[in-house]
Amino acid sequence: MSWKRPCDMLPKAVVEKSVGVPLVAAGSEGPYGFECRYRPPESPEDFWTVSFRSDTDGTECPDPKAQPAPEIDADAYKLDDSGRVVVGGPYHGHCLRIAGYSSWVDGSHVTVASAADLLRTARGRME
Repeated sequence: MSWKRPCDMLPKAVVEKSVGVPLVAAGSEGPYGFECRYRPPESPEDFWTVSFRSDTDGTECPDPKAQPAPEIDADAYKLDDSGRVVVGGPYHGHCLRIAGYSSWVDGSHVTVASAADLLRTARGRME
């Protein structure tokens, strides 16, 4: 498996198609491992629509308030809480987590199903 940073594993165009609005992407490395955040161009940097994190220390596997997501795989989890969606789980020694917020302001729409599709896309690019 070749390791790629989250912004490479989940291209901006793929996320735009999923959520339905134009976005800009910015990657960083921090206390949660590598992260890529996608937000509408006119939004402030701390207002993001989708966040994709990857780490190897288990921080994001799983979210304690989450439920199993067997539609993804036996170890995956999901959370759908008042407009906030999170899916993730372990994959090839990494913990992957996608979080998203739907927004009536910019018209973006994130569902458990669309976040799961993004997770599958990222996993496929790890192969």
